[in-house]
Amino acid sequence: MKSFKQKQPETEKIICKSEKHFITYVFPILVIFFGFYLLFKRGLISEFIGIIVILSAIINILAKIKSKWILLEDKLIIKTGFLPWKRVYFEITIDTIFEAYYQSNFFSQLLGYANLNVRRTDGISSGFRIEKMSNYKQMTSAINQLVKEFKAKTLKSSQTTMPKSVSDELFKFINLRDKEIISEEEFQIIKKKLLIELQV
Repeated sequence: MKSFKQKQPETEKIICKSEKHFITYVFPILVIFFGFYLLFKRGLISEFIGIIVILSAIINILAKIKSKWILLEDKLIIKTGFLPWKRVYFEITIDTIFEAYYQSNFFSQLLGYANLNVRRTDGISSGFRIEKMSNYKQMTSAINQLVKEFKAKTLKSSQTTMPKSVSDELFKFINLRDKEIISEEEFQIIKKKLLIELQV
């Protein structure tokens, strides 16, 4: 997974934000307490192990704090990692997202967290996943709403800019002729005009 650093424009409106749930901090905090226990035990080895345990737990907590999904009007920003060589920053534009969904169970729903997922294209494809995130329902709903609006806008734009084909126009007048609303002569005149106007 390629990572790159980029500053978020301050002018962009944040629609929704999702961060690591508080339950993800429970284990690292317990590890810190264990590290202090080792630190205050007599012995050079236990003190050294205690320092290593405490530092690793603090780095783990800072990494969780930095893990965020930020949804803007035109893109989803994914941030993970704390250490410079493990830091990841992704910008996923709405037009490249197929859908967002979450995975949870009874226990996770009770506590208010779930795993967030984004699929990039229809079917099985590359995507993004992050575990134990808060605000998961609002995030997935907001992403899917933006995707839906983008698709509707794109479809409307393609329909308004796309010229009617000769066959569509001719089919319409063929129906009028068959229903005897226009005569065969009128149909032939209209047909010639269509072929000239549409340059076919």
